[in-house]
Amino acid sequence: MANEKAGVEDLTLARLRRIYDGTYTNWKQLGGNDLPIRLVSRDAGSGTRRAFETAVLHRSEPGVVSSYDCGDKDRDERARLTRCEVNSTKSLLDAVDRVPGAIGYAEVHAAANRPHLVSVRLDGHEPDIEWGRQRDYPFWTVEYLYTYGRPEDGSLTAKFLAFMDSDTAKNIMRMYKHIPCADRQSLPDDVCRP
Repeated sequence: MANEKAGVEDLTLARLRRIYDGTYTNWKQLGGNDLPIRLVSRDAGSGTRRAFETAVLHRSEPGVVSSYDCGDKDRDERARLTRCEVNSTKSLLDAVDRVPGAIGYAEVHAAANRPHLVSVRLDGHEPDIEWGRQRDYPFWTVEYLYTYGRPEDGSLTAKFLAFMDSDTAKNIMRMYKHIPCADRQSLPDDVCRP
């Protein structure tokens, strides 16, 4: 997603990668407004960042963090782009919502009610919960639940896993724009396994 003042609603993957490698530094270069591009990233331990690097960038994000506040190069004035890192989805959304020209990445549902955010289409595709269309949007991932062996019958872990397979849990996941493994008939074989 991007701050609405960027003036961009659709990017190709190639252009997005060139934003992150510092080739593009102003939205005007991409048909948007004359405004510097400001990258808001998750910190290195973030699973969302890992998914973004793997599925979209096909490499690690640049290591230069040039900003503390996501708005100015107050850490490294020589950096090509203004880039900051935050430690939560909420912090990322707050920064992109607040900083003109900012762009970042987060779960679609988390960004849904932000007044100054634009959900950027990638190669013409919108993020979508419908699996067939979601696979066209390049930024998606699967969440896994792991246990050390088979949980003991009646244990809290066994009860939680049973709950996750219930209609109640499936509907909660769908409500938050996640696709439960229970919908596995529409998922590739390697996504959901016992």
